[in-house]
Amino acid sequence: MDKKECLDLLRNLFKTSPFVQLCGIRIDEVTCGSARLSMEMEKKKSNISGYMHGGALSTFIDNAAGTACRTIGAEVVTLSATVNYVRGVKAERKIKAESRIVEKTHRHVFVEVDVRNEQNEVLAKGLLVMYCVGKDDRVPDKW
Repeated sequence: MDKKECLDLLRNLFKTSPFVQLCGIRIDEVTCGSARLSMEMEKKKSNISGYMHGGALSTFIDNAAGTACRTIGAEVVTLSATVNYVRGVKAERKIKAESRIVEKTHRHVFVEVDVRNEQNEVLAKGLLVMYCVGKDDRVPDKW
């Protein structure tokens, strides 16, 4: 498997998720064990102060972690997530999430996620523990 094959596979999986489509999350790049996603700040994702809602940002982080896991064929659900919000996301802006697998055991995958704006400033950081519920045999553990 190469980057393009994995990217195409994961983009097709994203198309089957109504919630991901609703959120407007896109996969921009993948490598074995990491992923880069993007999402536009839209008014419908804002809180009453006009900043991106923490739940929208948390959803973005969760999807970035899950996508990194999918690059090694791990089908996962979130066991725990810690999100540290650093800066608010204001106005109509594109944000990006970079996720990377830190450690994998038989049943758990530990993932770090950084969310940044177009100026490359850190907006949020996530540390997630994902629980493996299956294996996608189309994706090797290493490629």
